Amino acid sequence: MPPTHQVQAAGARALSQSLASNHTLRTLKLSRNKLLEAGATSVGELLRSTQSLKHLDLGDNGLGSTGATHLAEALRSNRSLVGLNLCNNHIKEEARLLFAEALKDNESLTELNLKDEGIGAALMAGAAA
Repeated sequence: MPPTHQVQAAGARALSQSLASNHTLRTLKLSRNKLLEAGATSVGELLRSTQSLKHLDLGDNGLGSTGATHLAEALRSNRSLVGLNLCNNHIKEEARLLFAEALKDNESLTELNLKDEGIGAALMAGAAA
């Protein structure tokens, strides 16, 4: 079997720490890297510290609701991100509602991809409020 070249949670932690002081990176694509919930925590820390990152792709990483919760909380203070892809991460309704709440505080995000996350009426109502 060929070796996998996935970032995974430990790699996300190292990457987030090294990028915390980076002021030039605008796009980070980490889709299909098995970051899981622990990796989402590290990326959330990066979102709190960077003001240069504009686009972040975390699609298909198994972030789950706990990981998504960390990202939603980070979005409350991030003022640079304009695009976030979270499709196919098995995020439950409660965590999706936290994104609706976070978007009330975040004025920079203009694109949020939650494809295949089963967006319910409660999220749409929360986003509209």
